Amino acid sequence: ISALISGCAQFTIDNKIIGNIITFLGIILVIFSAIRNLFKWQDLWIKYRSTSEMLKREKFLFMTKSGVYKNENEAFNTFVERIEGILAIESENWIEINTNVA
Repeated sequence: ISALISGCAQFTIDNKIIGNIITFLGIILVIFSAIRNLFKWQDLWIKYRSTSEMLKREKFLFMTKSGVYKNENEAFNTFVERIEGILAIESENWIEINTNVA
């Protein structure tokens, strides 16, 4: 988008209104980029999706008694331990993302 704004700037030689619109769009772009970086929405979304997929995988393995859940006696305990491990990692990642100042 910033390349488009820069490219449009060449057409503002004689038209002040278009120049003002392009300037306004540039300012809005910078503000939105700063807000996005401040709240780290993209990084958090990627981490949340990753965690969601790991939890789904564990759920389906447990429901089908596959993989590490083959042992009927310890299946539920193993399931809980693995889910808690995933959630602990998610919590650590959240703290890391939200405390790092870049």
